[in-house]
Amino acid sequence: MPDLGVSQNYHPTRLLHVITMNNEYIEDAWQTHSRNLIDEINPADSVKTFLLFRRLFKEIRRRLSIFVHETCHCLSMDNRFRQTVSQFVHMLNILMENLDCTLVFVDENIMSINQLLIKHRLIISELNENYGNYMSKKALAIDCLDSIKANLKLQSLGERGYDKFVSNEQKIHMCKHLYSKSCKIIRVKIARHIHTYLFFQVITLAESYSKLVHNLLPVARDSTMNVRNLSAEFTLTFKGLNDFLSDLRSGKEDQPTIEKNNLPNRDTAIAYIFQCLHSNTYSNAIKYLRSARSLWPDDFGDEHNEIDVVLTIFYESLKRTHTATNLLVILHQNPPVADICHRLYDLNLKILSSTPDSL
Repeated sequence: MPDLGVSQNYHPTRLLHVITMNNEYIEDAWQTHSRNLIDEINPADSVKTFLLFRRLFKEIRRRLSIFVHETCHCLSMDNRFRQTVSQFVHMLNILMENLDCTLVFVDENIMSINQLLIKHRLIISELNENYGNYMSKKALAIDCLDSIKANLKLQSLGERGYDKFVSNEQKIHMCKHLYSKSCKIIRVKIARHIHTYLFFQVITLAESYSKLVHNLLPVARDSTMNVRNLSAEFTLTFKGLNDFLSDLRSGKEDQPTIEKNNLPNRDTAIAYIFQCLHSNTYSNAIKYLRSARSLWPDDFGDEHNEIDVVLTIFYESLKRTHTATNLLVILHQNPPVADICHRLYDLNLKILSSTPDSL
């Protein structure tokens, strides 16, 4: 059992609440957050932007994956779309496995810099606009998929209402909802939705978020700001946690034993997790996290975001023990977001060449 080095009365809640929020509330939380900051920017709320949008982006990817697989199932019933479907699945796999929003923790004092705060607000406006575009295009794509499914049902029932030409047009239309194309298309209903589509919009969201991260980089190098950059330390901690969880999934490590008796309250659990990370005992950090989650399921995330929850606890606990410095953490992706986006754009062009304009 770890020796507690932080007060058991301390219960970090502000960032932890963001990272453990139920998925069904993420969209509303982002819309409220972005609207409030656009109306009246403030440092206290601005520090939440990074974690909140990271959560939103993961939810966007999850829902996009479900939608794309359902779409591919419908399109694959027609042999002429098999190559396009294969490209969609390949592109989705790259997006799901590699494209994410950088994990950032930033001190409120850092976000108090006026120039940084103003630019933060402008980028949030851009993010919000791109998110709105994504939701509009997604709604159109869902309508298109519903039409395809309805027509396929008529076909399977042998109904006279089935129209083969309309069905083919719908399938082409569906493909063009999933990627971006900029050329002339004869059919008016396809041309209406020509410029931006779902994959393109998701890439755009990731690129816009990267601007928020780049906005912090000059501060990280500013010696006058009394900034303690913990990015290297957190990168090692992230790797240690990720390696341990990978070993758990592969069976190389035994599943940690759930211990409920040693956790009288949430604060004790948080203090234990902090001490385990401080001593690099990642297996125990996960053990106490899962034990706490079994006792308080709404307060410690789920199995899909364990690393983010643990690192949030680590950051907020360190903040309390380092009150004289401004802490900053930026966990850069490898490969970089820009490289992944470029690769996805190239795949977008390949899908374009494999999708027929007409059948």
